[in-house]
Amino acid sequence: MCSLIRCSNKNVARCIILIIIMPIIYCSDTKIGLLYPDNEIEVSSEKLSFPMTFRMKVFSDLTFLLNLLDEIKTQLVKMETIPGVNEQATIKAETFRQIAQSNVTIDSIVAKLNTIYKYRSDTVRNPTEPCSEDIAHNLDLSIYAAAGFIKSSVTAFGTSYTADKIIPGGADYSDLVNVLQDAYLHLRTIEDEAGAYLEKLEVLTSGQVSPAISAAVQLSSCVVEGEIDNIYLKSCEKTSLGLLCGLQVEIFLASAKYTTHIPINYNGVQVQLPENKILVKSKDNDYGLLSCLDKESFVNDCTYQNWEHAKDIFNENPMELIEKFNFTIAEPPLPKQVKDGSVLIMDKRVKISTKADDQDEKSVPNESPMAISFPKTTTCLTVLGKTKLKFKGGTLDSGLSVISSMFNTSTILAMHVKALKQTGLNWGEIFKYAALVLQIVVLPVALTTCSISIYAIIKAIKRRRKKNKRARIDKKYALRRNFELNKKVARKVKRMEP
Repeated sequence: MCSLIRCSNKNVARCIILIIIMPIIYCSDTKIGLLYPDNEIEVSSEKLSFPMTFRMKVFSDLTFLLNLLDEIKTQLVKMETIPGVNEQATIKAETFRQIAQSNVTIDSIVAKLNTIYKYRSDTVRNPTEPCSEDIAHNLDLSIYAAAGFIKSSVTAFGTSYTADKIIPGGADYSDLVNVLQDAYLHLRTIEDEAGAYLEKLEVLTSGQVSPAISAAVQLSSCVVEGEIDNIYLKSCEKTSLGLLCGLQVEIFLASAKYTTHIPINYNGVQVQLPENKILVKSKDNDYGLLSCLDKESFVNDCTYQNWEHAKDIFNENPMELIEKFNFTIAEPPLPKQVKDGSVLIMDKRVKISTKADDQDEKSVPNESPMAISFPKTTTCLTVLGKTKLKFKGGTLDSGLSVISSMFNTSTILAMHVKALKQTGLNWGEIFKYAALVLQIVVLPVALTTCSISIYAIIKAIKRRRKKNKRARIDKKYALRRNFELNKKVARKVKRMEP
């Protein structure tokens, strides 16, 4: 049982209000308080930051590459003149189809090369940073090699085959198909390379750094080995050799891991932490706050600071917690799985069940806020309206383990009162909040009270009916007894008459 907090002269009014709404607060022997452990977060503890320039090189002679592609088209068209192909309708249709798809691929390559070439200009600009890197492509070499290979293949096959030589399943027909397929595969490879390089250029000009660019930067000789790099794009400029971009590179040389703690929502109210801060616990069991720039990074860029109230927030005396901390109105979040494998549920409207591989689905009472742990072979299911979530990865060998709140209804009501005092609400928000409290807190109590009252009324009605029935029976029995008595007297009088 939790004792009442002593009131100083300065806080008499506030204490009187709390005493009125919470005569005595009992704490259950559980673990969930105002916060609960969530997940691990890895943050940088040591980093190195420096500027870097890199250039996406663009070929200087576009005309040469386009001529090579035209030459490939010319070589493939020669295959359409083979007599043995033209004299057989089925073979002709298939051969012409394969040549056509290669020509379509060539047209796509030409379009991409023309777009890539637009990332050049006449401006001559050289990198000025000590750390610089050129990112080259092999498109010109790939096109040159493909043109030579296709020309040699077509020349080696020849164009003088007659119909008796080009027979499906025959060696000459197989060689024809191989020539056309090899040409198509070479062209498709070039098309993919051109598309990937063009995508890198387009992403950079949109102000972003793609994973491919990030990987290329990390391979630079001036980037020392670190756990991971954060790369920020500063600007890009078209030059005579290609797209020149400036970067700010941050290398995390060391990192530290913390366990994050999230506020527990009590029927729409939760403790208010410092804005844009995450409460964490270190491996040394020290509590503090993290301010992070990017929560989505693999290694987060965060600043750790001590917080004088960090350990006080885990106090098990509810009145001291309510007196010391502020509370805010917040929508209960959806169920989520935390670090230890349990599912944290903070909404009383959620329907909970579990299902093992070889058993039927079993309902679990909702004691929100609660953390439910389940076996490894079991799935935890939650339903809220149309939102259905499934959780696996339990840690128990068998059975279920439920951790519920240490606070009773009076404590939660005190949180709501304090949150309302601190929050300036308009009428719309007041009605919305009142409806939530009515649905989650007041309504169950009211229903219980009404049920007890109705039960008492029904019992009273039954008792009265039973009493009235007994009275009627007694009255009827009395009349019957008088009738029998009178009958006996009448017979006796009759016998006594002369």
